Amino acid sequence: MNVGRGRETRWRAGRRLVLLCALALAGCAYQLVHRGQINQSQVRAVKQGIQLSRQLSFKTDVPLLLESPAEAEKILRAELTRKVSDEEFRNDGAGGALLGLYPPGIDLKAANLRLLTDQVAAFYDGDEKIMVLLSGGTDAGFWYGLAQFVGQRDAVGQMVLAHELTHALQDQHFDLEKTLDKLKDDDDRTLALNAVAEGDATLAGFDYVLGGIDPATVQTLVLELSNLPAEFVKDAPDIPRGVSEPVVFEYSAGAKFVGEALRRGGWAAVDALYAKPPESTRQIMHPELYFEHFTAPVEVAFRCFDKPRDGWRKVEDDTLGEFLLQVLLKLHLQQESDAELLAGYWRGDHMAILRNGPATAVAWLLVLESAYAADRFSSAYQEISASLPAGLSARRIERRSNSVLVVAGVTAPESARMAQCVWRSASIQPPASTPFGPAPVSAPSGSRRQARFSPSPRLMAAPHVEAVGVGSAGLRRSR
Repeated sequence: MNVGRGRETRWRAGRRLVLLCALALAGCAYQLVHRGQINQSQVRAVKQGIQLSRQLSFKTDVPLLLESPAEAEKILRAELTRKVSDEEFRNDGAGGALLGLYPPGIDLKAANLRLLTDQVAAFYDGDEKIMVLLSGGTDAGFWYGLAQFVGQRDAVGQMVLAHELTHALQDQHFDLEKTLDKLKDDDDRTLALNAVAEGDATLAGFDYVLGGIDPATVQTLVLELSNLPAEFVKDAPDIPRGVSEPVVFEYSAGAKFVGEALRRGGWAAVDALYAKPPESTRQIMHPELYFEHFTAPVEVAFRCFDKPRDGWRKVEDDTLGEFLLQVLLKLHLQQESDAELLAGYWRGDHMAILRNGPATAVAWLLVLESAYAADRFSSAYQEISASLPAGLSARRIERRSNSVLVVAGVTAPESARMAQCVWRSASIQPPASTPFGPAPVSAPSGSRRQARFSPSPRLMAAPHVEAVGVGSAGLRRSR
């Protein structure tokens, strides 16, 4: 978990800090911290070992600080407050609730802070370039069990330190802060890059503890990590799933994705992921869309609200992506398989959060695989809309060919005007054909050991009008 990888906004910002600090490995107490003191010889051993395991060297030293949980909470709270304003949290919470991603009335900042402070055991601060260890431990939970599963129960502390030091190596070699700042209006791409960083750090930590990992070990770890979502829900039952599930995605799906790169070309192939990052969570969820036939998302935009209209001004832009769409659908559909199927139709989307005084509205344009897929999605979302709490079911849902537009939070006449404006200004651009795949890479000479890994959308035109479905008449949502 790496804190401070660049200016973060929107839902992503809160989630990123949570994500970067959510590895609940209390094993820092194992050998690393004893009677309130850091075991410097053990730290030096881990620093040296992770450089050999990850095949990267530190450009500068990474100082370690030992803080109480209360002091660590102050650092995290200040970091979160600095990166995301209270207004941004309010906008994102209200917008997410209108779509059904969050419960109504959510205090998004409080939810993120609660998850931060409940789960953190250590973190790397990318702004200050330091590592912070907590002087008190908590239940290591799932990760303790995973370490025990691979026969390294007593090395949990070394694992978490190796994980965090990998984030420092990423910071020093790949300048993640700069890259993430470029993605400030795209949750989907940010989540995909975070999954690379967390998957990388997770596998590197196990590589260090085990003295090397082969494809079979990676596969075993990935299978164990697939249990992480259920374990996390048990550990944090009061955290909304729209906040917590992106956290576990970055570890579980990220490890699987990075493991595929590792299998194909060793750690050099993992390094290459930062030069050519995945462009969507769809590629993380379906690695063949990155490694075998590179498939970028459809670029979706609309300029309707670039200037204020009828008192409404745009306060946020975003792209939700396949994974967050799946989370939203799973919250409301009885069968998770239905949610996965519908989310799998995703090809691109764009969202604008709007404010008019205290009222919040959302305009959300999605491109699906086909007209059939768009019809299925719009029908399912109509049912979801009808099931939302009173005051949140005010939305307009329109389908044109393989695109679906959702306008939420405004009266029926306003939603009709907004929808017309969005369609008129919409731009739906198929991605350029960019075949890409990491070339086979051998382990560098002189490494501690030889790598055990053998290197080894359909484009859519802009839609035409087929049918229009209108949701329940809207009421402006006041706050």
